[in-house]
Amino acid sequence: MPRRLSRAEQETIITRAADEKEWHVYSCDPAVKRRLVKLTTALGISLSIVDEWGVEARLPISCVRFMTPVVVSAQERANQVARGRRLGAAKKEEAAQRRARASSEAVEAVPEIAGREG
Repeated sequence: MPRRLSRAEQETIITRAADEKEWHVYSCDPAVKRRLVKLTTALGISLSIVDEWGVEARLPISCVRFMTPVVVSAQERANQVARGRRLGAAKKEEAAQRRARASSEAVEAVPEIAGREG
């Protein structure tokens, strides 16, 4: 059984030469490995076990993208949190109403069933 890697040793390496049409991805980070398994399975790409800890995949260029980070102000973040809470509360209310309707419909159906038995 291999020794466990420290957090500092759990690396992910993504490389591509200018003349290649794919990215080479190596990782021994468990979280990244799980994501690679999911991605390669969805794309039908093979994932190779490289050593006792790492895996490697060759991904199409479209799978890796560099973006400028999105900066969210404290006020925007507070607005997003409030909106999420409102949506969550609305979904809970909607679910409660569905349960209440289902319960009242079940109660209305009971006399019909009882009348048929007699």
